[in-house]
Amino acid sequence: MLINRLTPFSVRSVFPRTIRIYNNPPTLSTMSPPPKPYAVHAKFSIKDDRRDEFIKIIQEDQRLTLKDEPGAIRFVVGEDKDEKNTFYLHEEYISEDAFNDHGKMPHFKPWEEFMGSEPFNGEPEVDFYFGTHDAGEKEEIRSGHAVQAKLPIKEDRVGEFLDIMKEDKEKTLSDEKGSIQFILGKNKENANTFHLFEQYVDEEAFKEHNTMPHFKPWEEFMKTDPFDGEIVAGFYNTIPLALEKEGRDKKKQKSSE
Repeated sequence: MLINRLTPFSVRSVFPRTIRIYNNPPTLSTMSPPPKPYAVHAKFSIKDDRRDEFIKIIQEDQRLTLKDEPGAIRFVVGEDKDEKNTFYLHEEYISEDAFNDHGKMPHFKPWEEFMGSEPFNGEPEVDFYFGTHDAGEKEEIRSGHAVQAKLPIKEDRVGEFLDIMKEDKEKTLSDEKGSIQFILGKNKENANTFHLFEQYVDEEAFKEHNTMPHFKPWEEFMKTDPFDGEIVAGFYNTIPLALEKEGRDKKKQKSSE
């Protein structure tokens, strides 16, 4: 499996912002199609003695990115539900230029310096992709349980895969009260590798999703050998939920001593 290194975080360019005034408004036939959002998925393990520092820096970056950057749509960060100090990032921007612009913002600097201070256990895994959906409105920070996955699909199964995922996404967002977001995108380098991001209000809502009728076609599809390589998936709680879980675990451990 080919994995992008962390170095793309340091490659940035200024996001051009222009205003156009039309004397004759464009018609549907002349308008450009809506831009597809640009996203990044990252997974990395933080050294235990750097955990608190990391959480403080990344939460501030998350807050200010969504507050101050017009091009930022979504910024989710969380900890693996089973592996302490293994964290995930899902960031989404209206374009690749907007993502590059993010790296020039003052609030990015502490995170950039932190990355350069050897805080990781091993090499981070980072992937970049374009969403299959139109860039939407900025989303506020939501607490919840999330999954992000990398899915290499055989070329002759891509059309079937996209149809199944489209139906699953539509039904999940319309019929499941516990669903927050469902994102599908295409890898920047490999047209047959897709990235999935789903978020639910909690782990129970995610488990319920797997019992829904619209999940069945995806479940059956996975049994038909449609993948062209290793599937990589991570399940995690956003930082507020992860910290709550950590507090409960510590309390339980203390009471058992």
